[in-house]
Amino acid sequence: MMDVYLIPAGEARYELYCEVGEEAETRDEQATRGWRRRLGDQFTTVVSAVEAARHGAAHRRATGAARPFSRRLRDRTVCWLAEKIAEQRLLWHLRGKRDVTLWVPDDLTGQEAVDRVRAMLRTDADRHLRWVVVDGVGLIASLALVPIPGPNLVFYYFIFRAGGHYLSRRGARHGVEHVEWHARSSPALTELRAAFALDPDLRRRHVSEIASRLRLQHLAAFFERIALPTP
Repeated sequence: MMDVYLIPAGEARYELYCEVGEEAETRDEQATRGWRRRLGDQFTTVVSAVEAARHGAAHRRATGAARPFSRRLRDRTVCWLAEKIAEQRLLWHLRGKRDVTLWVPDDLTGQEAVDRVRAMLRTDADRHLRWVVVDGVGLIASLALVPIPGPNLVFYYFIFRAGGHYLSRRGARHGVEHVEWHARSSPALTELRAAFALDPDLRRRHVSEIASRLRLQHLAAFFERIALPTP
């Protein structure tokens, strides 16, 4: 059963979070023939390439290896794409689930938490539909670049964007209409709410300790992103 966490992101705001492996399938299971199948295969290839390139970029940044400007720009782009994949991976995985354990702060009732999650997913489905339309137009327009020699990077970019939003919308709708959410209380998640009032260093230590208790490897980094004030 898939575990999803309802993470406090302020006094009355929440974000959904889960940790799933990179090896999970991203191809749309219904796109079994024709152009949809070909686009699905290309999307899966792009995602796999981004994941592989991210590991190399992270290694170069960690070791402080000398990088020309073009390499630094490429590494930043790869990391940005990988972050977008991480943000949408939860919705991609929901497409194939029927039962999900929803871990929630213990100051929320189970039904209140499930209602919040379904409302969030409805909003996500509408937002991703808008982006499917926008990026679909860009994908069609990028076909004009096919005769130009060399890889059509614009085409691959819009495959990634349109494909990701399409799968995210399917996952969000599936989460609303078909997933059975089993809410379970977690006092540790309630503690996260108070972390927003702490100074940054203390907050990072506090959240890291909670993440260790929950055995969530990337929760601290995720929480730090949502804790940063929006410009």
